[in-house]
Amino acid sequence: MRRFLWMTLPSVAVLGGLAALAVTLDQPRAACGRALRASQGDAPSASSLVLLRRAADANAPDCQNALGLRHWYGAGVAEDDAAAAGWFGRAARLGHAAGQRNLGFAYFRGLGVARDLKLAGYWLRRAAEQGDEIADYRLGEMVAGHDPAEAARRYTRSAQRGYAPAQRELGDLYRLGRGVAADPVQAEAWLRKASAQDDIEARFLLAVVLRGEDRRRTDCAEAGQLMRDAAERGLVQAQRE
Repeated sequence: MRRFLWMTLPSVAVLGGLAALAVTLDQPRAACGRALRASQGDAPSASSLVLLRRAADANAPDCQNALGLRHWYGAGVAEDDAAAAGWFGRAARLGHAAGQRNLGFAYFRGLGVARDLKLAGYWLRRAAEQGDEIADYRLGEMVAGHDPAEAARRYTRSAQRGYAPAQRELGDLYRLGRGVAADPVQAEAWLRKASAQDDIEARFLLAVVLRGEDRRRTDCAEAGQLMRDAAERGLVQAQRE
């Protein structure tokens, strides 16, 4: 299930020793910044996690979301989807966009909470309204099977802000003519943007577009190279080709 997660752990640099990182509970945001710096990495120290939890308990939403991610990935703490969802919920209710997105995803996949598409949509929309491109992408994913036009709209919002998976999916919709008019030029343009960000599935789909659906363009060297690259990097669809 972890392969579905898109979130990354905080990656700010460690600044100084723990002695200079006392949490001031009446200044939770400043305390959270110090706690995040102290708990950087996949295996943070017990002391740094104490700082992170104190800041989270003091209602610093960045730290609440970060602690949720650590529980989701089992990074320095026990892997616990329910605990993760609880921290995401606290951050989400304070208006934290990433917390709202992550809580929405938890409801979407049923991770630590009962699967609930209505609540998933609610929290993902709250995050998307704050400009969270990943939330827009997930909203598109939720409706792609039954409302491709809405999926295309959501993917477009996300793709325009540079999110590679949305660029890939939007390009594929243009390739197939689902939710938008079929347009190989638009398909190629969006798939190139995603490919430039090293999206392997986008490279495969770009190869399909370049050689043509009927495979007549057997002389397209770029398509062949893209297909080989995707195959060598483990994409099963490309290996079959």
